[in-house]
Amino acid sequence: MDYYREICDIPIYKVYLSNIEEYEKGRMFCHHDMKHFMEVARIGCLWNERQNSLFNESAIIGFALLHDIGRWCEYQTGESHKQASARLAKELLKMTRYSEENQRMILSAIKQHGQENKDEFSRFIDKADKASRECYNCKVQAECYWPNSKKNLDSEAWNHENR
Repeated sequence: MDYYREICDIPIYKVYLSNIEEYEKGRMFCHHDMKHFMEVARIGCLWNERQNSLFNESAIIGFALLHDIGRWCEYQTGESHKQASARLAKELLKMTRYSEENQRMILSAIKQHGQENKDEFSRFIDKADKASRECYNCKVQAECYWPNSKKNLDSEAWNHENR
């Protein structure tokens, strides 16, 4: 199954991406766009392969494509992007052929996104999310509101993490 297409071909998903793009026009910090989503998927799938496919690749891709899809809701209403993303992802996943188990893993990881206590898959995919960010090369790093502990300050993090 082409997991990428399963989600990306849903018309409302494209609307959500467009909403995020509109709200992030002129944003000087990281964007929550398809480039970011695909980088999370790429890093997650690479690490997963190195670990003899510890996790289901479709769950990695699903998380990557959906973990920040509610950003526009946060900009529009102040609702936490994590809560909005979980809510929107649940509806989007119903329109796919993702198994119930994969849907559960994806939604659980989205809800746990950025938390301290989380399950193994959520820890794994959060590391891929962090490694996808090029904070080490960011021109506005000094102005970024993220604490250094959340930033990817290592240009090789995507390569050596989870070896």
